Amino acid sequence: MSSSSKFSSAFTYTLEISERELQEKVAMIMPLTKKSLFFSVIIYEPEIQLHALNNEIGFFAHVDVVVPGGLKGSGRGMIKGKVVYDSADGAFYLNQPNIEGLEIDRIPRKVIPSITKTAQIILSKSLSKYPVYKLKDDDVKHQLAKSTLKSISIENECLLVTLGL
Repeated sequence: MSSSSKFSSAFTYTLEISERELQEKVAMIMPLTKKSLFFSVIIYEPEIQLHALNNEIGFFAHVDVVVPGGLKGSGRGMIKGKVVYDSADGAFYLNQPNIEGLEIDRIPRKVIPSITKTAQIILSKSLSKYPVYKLKDDDVKHQLAKSTLKSISIENECLLVTLGL
C-alpha cells in the first residue's frame, strides 16, 4: 500500500487513501453472490469513483441475475455510500450503500426493483464485514491515530481522513 499521511498538528493525523488503493480493497471482496427464492444476484468488477462534491465513495459494478426458468441477464449499476470509521478496529466502512441506475438486459423491468433491493442487502451485509480501508496495527502513526475521527473528505482523487487524540 502506498497511502501517505501527514501530521497537521501534534494531536491530529491525516491519512490520504488513493482511489487506486480503495479500488484494490473493494475488488478483494468481490464477487458478492446472493440467492433468493426468486433469483440469484452476483455483483462483481467494481470500478471506484470518489465524489468530492458530497464526500461519497461510489463504484460502478457489473451485475448478473438468474431468474428461475433459466432467464439470465447482465448489467451495471452505481453503488454509493458514505464512509464511516470504527475506532474499535481502526477500519473504514462504506455505510448504507445505495444502488442507483441499475440496468439489466433480458430481465423484465418490473423485476428490477426487487433485484435492486436484494443487491442492496448483499452490499450492506458484505460491506459491513469488509472494510474499504484498515489502519495498520504495525504502524506507530496508525496506532496513535486510532482514537477519534475528526473528518472525512475527498480531494484530488484521494480519501482524506483526519484522526485525532
